[in-house]
Amino acid sequence: MQRNRILALLSAAVAICILGIAIGTIIEDNAAFQTVEASIQSVNLSEIGTTSCEITLTVLLINPSDRSINGLSSDFDLFIQNVSIGHGSSSETNLPANSQNIDQLSLNLSYTGLATGTVQIIKNLIGGQQTSLILDGEIHARLLWGLVPVHQEFLSAYP
Repeated sequence: MQRNRILALLSAAVAICILGIAIGTIIEDNAAFQTVEASIQSVNLSEIGTTSCEITLTVLLINPSDRSINGLSSDFDLFIQNVSIGHGSSSETNLPANSQNIDQLSLNLSYTGLATGTVQIIKNLIGGQQTSLILDGEIHARLLWGLVPVHQEFLSAYP
């Protein structure tokens, strides 16, 4: 009887220790994930078709923390002067601790979706104003050895 109690207490102590380690890891990984930065480095016209075009965004991802971020991906919308012109996503990648990574994101944009944005660009050119592209979305990752999904919003403008 005494032996069973000791085994039960030891099992409970081990479970509490494992739970404590898991919670600590999640807290530290999440803090590291919150420091990830994304910024547009360049925008290039990749392909021109009769009904659509493809643009490639070069995005710099920076992980300034001392923890690796695994399963990093994103979903985003692209805006010209606050007019939505496209939606995209990136495939999963891992971002090692204290590192940066260049990600190429391709977007296929229908010309019908670009019409309103083009009007804004022309208005800005006539008015001598600068036109900006805005990438608005969410970055996703998996913490605790890939078991816990997390996300955070991001906003990046170019230029």
